[in-house]
Amino acid sequence: MPDVPQSWPSCLCHGLISFLGFLLLLVTFPISGWFALKIVPTYERMIVFRLGRIRTPQGPGMVLLLPFIDSFQRVDLRTRAFNVPPCKLAS
Repeated sequence: MPDVPQSWPSCLCHGLISFLGFLLLLVTFPISGWFALKIVPTYERMIVFRLGRIRTPQGPGMVLLLPFIDSFQRVDLRTRAFNVPPCKLAS
């Protein structure tokens, strides 16, 4: 699905809320830094949703999340092997 251009009030509101969240993070950094910095292992990526909008996949390494504004989902990139039980074939 192609990106739909957002109206300027929506972009302004999104930017303002993101700026206020980042400002709050900086003011309370010693405490909020514990919750805002996430470490993503090499075999994972983190998908960040800022105010419901998807951002580019983050990681590996440290990822900064704005508390109460960002939500995230971890995605495992490792392949998994499993056994498939044999079955009878009817022809």
